[in-house]
Amino acid sequence: MRRLALTSLAATVAFLAGAAPALAVPDCPGYTQAPKVLLSGRGTLESVIVDRQGRLYFTDVSAGELLRMNSPKAKPKPVVSDLSSPGGLAWDHGKLIVGYGDSVTTASSVNPVAGLVLFNPKNGESRPLASGTQMSNGVARGPDGAIYASSDVGTGIDRVMGGNVQINWAQLASPNGLAVSRNGRWLYANQTFVPAQISRIEIADPSNVEVYAKPGPADNAAGLDGMTRDASGNLYVAANGGGAVWRVARDRSICALGSGFGLTSAVALGHGRRGFSRHNLYAVNFNGELIELPHVR
Repeated sequence: MRRLALTSLAATVAFLAGAAPALAVPDCPGYTQAPKVLLSGRGTLESVIVDRQGRLYFTDVSAGELLRMNSPKAKPKPVVSDLSSPGGLAWDHGKLIVGYGDSVTTASSVNPVAGLVLFNPKNGESRPLASGTQMSNGVARGPDGAIYASSDVGTGIDRVMGGNVQINWAQLASPNGLAVSRNGRWLYANQTFVPAQISRIEIADPSNVEVYAKPGPADNAAGLDGMTRDASGNLYVAANGGGAVWRVARDRSICALGSGFGLTSAVALGHGRRGFSRHNLYAVNFNGELIELPHVR
């Protein structure tokens, strides 16, 4: 942890800026839909998620806000402000878990000071959920209520249960976006500042860590960031350094749904028929854009 935690912000930016476009991953067969930019001119967008009513939430690091859009044509509305370096997002029975402290400075602290807040869309209220995680960069909730939080400049994933934080619950270099498997057995994790790969951790035995999917050497600097999963078990991955969005099928094959998306930071599947449709995938980037990839499923 200590060696990676001392990575400077300058080194982080240099890694991504120097990464070649991740074009070696083949295009997804049969997918020819053109992406659409729904929003631009925002700050650094870190994470994105859609609720069952088809409303989209995203975090703007520059503004320190969680924002909501009720439809693709709606104006973003801040729903939580004064967030310090907002990080990952995950649902908890209709309430939204929001990570904070997603910065190199926070992750380098000897005493972890990142954490989680819980936002209730029904009444617009938010409250502290847990404090003392290393970064809360990627966030995922398990079926037993455990919450997992990653630190992409660290070497472990934290576990939060009942407000109690277990630092480095699982050991993994540079973990970022997280997703829990359909059967609840595995926690998938993107890895950023190492040669690009997706690992999985057995939740019942976090010492059991294995590589789940990995592109070829030409995509080593893809800088994998956010992740989501569909009901069939396919993973969708933001390749930040390559400005791309990948799909990882259940057979572990990797293909690109699109590229040229700037520094892609996170992806989310839509829900329902209204608003942000369940047929589409949505991506945000550090360039301040929200992008729609239509008819992904």
